[in-house]
Amino acid sequence: MLVYSSVPLITAILGRVFLGERLTVLQSGAMAVTVAGIIIVTTSRKTALERVQRIGRGVWFAFIGAVGQALGLVLGAYGAPDYDVFSATQIRTIAGIIGFLVVISVSKRWPSVRDAIKNRPAMRHTLRGSFFGPFLGVSLGLFAAQHAGTGIAATIIATVPIILIPVSFFLFREKISIREIAGSVIAVSGVAVLFFR
Repeated sequence: MLVYSSVPLITAILGRVFLGERLTVLQSGAMAVTVAGIIIVTTSRKTALERVQRIGRGVWFAFIGAVGQALGLVLGAYGAPDYDVFSATQIRTIAGIIGFLVVISVSKRWPSVRDAIKNRPAMRHTLRGSFFGPFLGVSLGLFAAQHAGTGIAATIIATVPIILIPVSFFLFREKISIREIAGSVIAVSGVAVLFFR
């Protein structure tokens, strides 16, 4: 999540290149404040920082994933500026399935897929997650990109670690630090400023 904090910046740059989007000084400042809050929250636990320092290769793959996330949002908005977001997401999902079929076939992972399908509890949770993530989340993310701009949409989407704090507290009974609360307040303040365009 720390590396993914770079997604709004990458998205803003790609949005400028592909879509000609320009952010105001206020919007750029709000994005910076939001990302700073996200970084504060995601680096609040020492174990996470130690893990990042120890696994350099994973950080690079996370960065490539961040670029992919940004490209997906920008190219989705570029290819479907006024197109129905659910139809556009369906097209992206079909392309994703084809990509997975190729990767699974080349890496010969079909036995793992078969084992995963047999795991009914995992499949139930995966299906629920697929509804809220790839279907609803991605579709509404594209809707936000069409109407608010890709950089702003990516900044708001990047607040996932902040949204997960109440879930961690109430559902998993995890302790929340003052630093996490402060980072959340900063991030939410930045997002609030984004609405004053």
